[in-house]
Amino acid sequence: MRHNGAGLHNGFAFQIPTNQSNIASVASNYTSLGNIAKNGNGTESGQEKANFIVFENTQLALGKEIDMTIHFAAPQNASNLGIPPYNPYLIKGGDTNVEVHLPDMAPTSLADQSLFGTADDNSNPATGRYYKSSNNLPWGINIVYKFKWMKEKQEITKGYLHFGDWAESGGTQYADWYKDLDGYRDNTFLDADE
Repeated sequence: MRHNGAGLHNGFAFQIPTNQSNIASVASNYTSLGNIAKNGNGTESGQEKANFIVFENTQLALGKEIDMTIHFAAPQNASNLGIPPYNPYLIKGGDTNVEVHLPDMAPTSLADQSLFGTADDNSNPATGRYYKSSNNLPWGINIVYKFKWMKEKQEITKGYLHFGDWAESGGTQYADWYKDLDGYRDNTFLDADE
């Protein structure tokens, strides 16, 4: 956990597309707060699929490297589990009913579906559209490179000048929006640290 730019103390979890009964046990070097109910095998309680709570509070996880090992009850075909990043999501302020997923990733069984289509959310479960604004800006992004984050309370489109173009085009324009190229960034909105 490298940075916490949110005012809330969010949790982080992920889901894999298998029933939680297929999991024998979960081991982690992170000490759980016990605020989120878990089954005996270490998966999150109340979920249809196997959900794993990586941490419950960003403040307590900051600066820590978390290792998690998942043991299956029986060997699984890797193709049945999908590919990383699977279905990662934030648990807003510790409330397991309020989730923030990557674009078009389905919510878990515990997510409050009444939140879809409210405020700036343009999710439409009937069409498989989740966690995007009306002009395709995502609620979460998966970044696999070193990323210079935004200053507090600044919109990503102010620091990364082509992020909006990329999102609104469905990823067809400015696929390199994150690069430090001429005309791509306004560093006055980016944090000095990486």
